Amino acid sequence: MGSYDPQPGNSERQDLGGAIASQIGPLADQIKGKVSNVADRASGALSEAKDRGSEAADNAGEVMGALRDAVTRAARAQPGTTVLLSIAAGFLLGAMWRSGR
Repeated sequence: MGSYDPQPGNSERQDLGGAIASQIGPLADQIKGKVSNVADRASGALSEAKDRGSEAADNAGEVMGALRDAVTRAARAQPGTTVLLSIAAGFLLGAMWRSGR
């Protein structure tokens, strides 16, 4: 039976080191490529999300402006109704607040 030598000779170490080095180089290049690809995808997704968020914020601002204008016009056109609706809304909010305690 052959015996295992835990300390191979110098030339065997060099051969093993060369074999490992020749495999690590291409593997490192593949990893770099995949990491770069993932980073590019993530950057694109973040950019798209930022654009969508900005667009949603702009739309929400427009809606809030239109709602404010509509409420202002309604309050000026029917002040009595506006006061009654405000009292009713305050009563409902107060009742919900009190029931939550």
